[in-house]
Amino acid sequence: MTETYGAATSDVDADLSVELSGADRTALTHPAMEHSAAVDSTGDPRVDDAMARLVDVDGAPVSEHLDIYQDVHRRLHEALADLDSR
Repeated sequence: MTETYGAATSDVDADLSVELSGADRTALTHPAMEHSAAVDSTGDPRVDDAMARLVDVDGAPVSEHLDIYQDVHRRLHEALADLDSR
């Protein structure tokens, strides 16, 4: 069984509806998934540290989420830039 989530409010929004199977809905709503912030090691400590910072989002006020995401983005961008300079 497939349900559609996201009500279309205009022709533009019609393409934004998402169809989720029963398993997908369970994954989105299952309590065990709420705090799943474990990140596998990438082999690059800088990337691992940046990704670990995402754990800080859990429990942080929404007003601080942007700062956390920007910090992670900055760290990942610097790690990629370092690869380009090699």
